[in-house]
Amino acid sequence: MYETVKWTLVYFLITIACVASQTITDFTQPANIHEDTIAETRLTRIECTPATGDTNCLCNVQTIAPNNGPFSVFKKNGDVDFYVYYLGVANGARLDITTDPTYLVTVECFNEARTTSDTADLEIDVQQNQAPEFTNANYPTETLTLDAMTPVEAGTTVYTLTANDDETDPFTFSITSVPDVGYFEVAQATGIITTTIDLRAATVDNIVLTASVTDGTHTIDDFDIFITIDNLNDRPVIENLPATVTIPETTTGGFQLITLTFTDV
Repeated sequence: MYETVKWTLVYFLITIACVASQTITDFTQPANIHEDTIAETRLTRIECTPATGDTNCLCNVQTIAPNNGPFSVFKKNGDVDFYVYYLGVANGARLDITTDPTYLVTVECFNEARTTSDTADLEIDVQQNQAPEFTNANYPTETLTLDAMTPVEAGTTVYTLTANDDETDPFTFSITSVPDVGYFEVAQATGIITTTIDLRAATVDNIVLTASVTDGTHTIDDFDIFITIDNLNDRPVIENLPATVTIPETTTGGFQLITLTFTDV
């Protein structure tokens, strides 16, 4: 007699759940910043896809080369995403293209449990400050003719300097005079050149003003303004000098020594 053995095969279905880690989208181009930037500046957004089951990525700077570069990663003012920031002069360091033209920032993003992370490298290129440019139509030379007998009183505007700066840096104007007669001055902020005297008192008729403009980093000083002053007022001439006057030693104060006579053409 044979014993019948029954076998029951049990199949176990094992389901493996695939859990995706957070990932950073690689930066496709460098971030640029001008070397004269002084305020905190947002540079670029970090595109991070959260891990499965997470709502957010948690991002920070892993490394910066050169060391101690003035950059950080954070989000502010209700931002959903993290951004790379230049910290500004007050919290970091001034940028200088001559010493550090390029930085490499390695950004690291974690899952919410901080058990896994992903990284991406961002190149930050420092852009050289561009010099301001004069925009006057006749730059680099200008010719002005003024008539002293118009008259041209003190405080009269004779010319206005104009300039442009690619980075919109504030700039300052100045002038020098050859010869240094002091007939003109310029408003540093507006570039307006005015007379400092009534030109009827001027004694020099040909003057060269050299105008300069600076943005604090670069100075352009090659704008020459040639000024001719016509109809200078001739000085009066004293007709009876030199003269010799003899008075006794007993003369009292208030004695009239001489009466001067003048000729004014």
